[in-house]
Amino acid sequence: MNGSKAPRWLHALIPSVTDVIFLVIFVGMVRGDLSSLLEDGDTGWHIRNGEIILKQLSVPARDAFSYTMSGKPWYAWEWLADILFGALHKAWGLNGVVVCSALVIAFTFTLWLKLIITRTKNVVLAFALALLSLIVSTVHWLARPHIFSWLLVLLWY
Repeated sequence: MNGSKAPRWLHALIPSVTDVIFLVIFVGMVRGDLSSLLEDGDTGWHIRNGEIILKQLSVPARDAFSYTMSGKPWYAWEWLADILFGALHKAWGLNGVVVCSALVIAFTFTLWLKLIITRTKNVVLAFALALLSLIVSTVHWLARPHIFSWLLVLLWY
């Protein structure tokens, strides 16, 4: 080494600690049982609602999914996520929905770690809090619209 600094573009290729954390979370999810993201009965109707919206180019205002409330007024609060899930399902099947959900979850917790580090300036505390959050939230790691809410809340801050 001659003591000169590495080119700027080379620094961009070197992953940061949070980049590595993202990869660890995502690869851990992929190597694990990704089908666990589909362990909620509502995922199917979110996908189907998205497919209906894409086909009709409008958000349904009437319930088409239940037997007892069929035709009654219905509010598709999660219509944007439903569209994404419907499009992913059409293009890549359930694998597309699951991989997208895993990416969103991994990115959310990576962003959460970065936020804690920035706010506390204490890397050890940040890792501890992020790990605790990660462990506690696994019960909600589902291919459902709420995962986008997690991400949007963090982006808001």
